[in-house]
Order: sequence, then C-alpha cells, then structure tokens
Amino acid sequence: MKYYQFKRIVDEIIPQLKGARAQKAFQPDEFSVQVDLFTGGQTRFLTVCTRPGQVALYLASARLGARGEAASDLAMKLRSRLSGTVCTDSLQAPDDRVLRFDFSSPGGKCSFIVELFGVGGN
Repeated sequence: MKYYQFKRIVDEIIPQLKGARAQKAFQPDEFSVQVDLFTGGQTRFLTVCTRPGQVALYLASARLGARGEAASDLAMKLRSRLSGTVCTDSLQAPDDRVLRFDFSSPGGKCSFIVELFGVGGN
C-alpha cells in the first residue's frame, strides 16, 4: 500500500472513530485483527490485515471468521487493554504508513499502533 493510498483511507476512517467505545478484539486469521467499536449507534469493526501482498485497513460492518472459536493470545491481550476504553484520538505519522489509535478509560490510557508497509505490515 502506497503512502497516498494509506492517507486517503486514514482521512476517511479517523473522523468515524473519535468517541467510539472498544468492546472486544478478534483475530479471525493469522494475518488479521479486528477491534469491535461502538460508535454513532452502530457497531463497526476496525480491521487490519497484514497478509503479504494484501495489507489493508478498513472499517467493516461485520465480524470476519468463525464464531465460537477460542480467542488467540493476541486477541486476549488486545481485549484486556482495549475493552471498555474510548478512542480519544487517531494520528498518522507524518509521511509514513503508521497510524496510532489512542484509547482512554478511568483505568488509564493505551495506544494501538498499526504499521502497513509494502508487501507486509506489523
């Protein structure tokens, strides 16, 4: 994904996330993560895919993958940090394909950082 493509996506997503409440996190496959966000009276899934050659960042209206499967270690770690927090800010690093989502709750603050580069991402 080129920087200018990433910027256009980010410019569309960021305004929709401010004030969104994180509910759960899922890892539908080894290359994807979804954060369940409640905003504007609806649930959206912030979806990050780092599959080589298919990196993506988007808001989905539905959860990916099978339901009822045991949560991965990554999903459990994200849930423990993000569940019940509110997205307070989203920032793109200048001239880069790095995006930081800041979340806050009475218990503290945390950030979810997405890096999407070339054929892969982190």
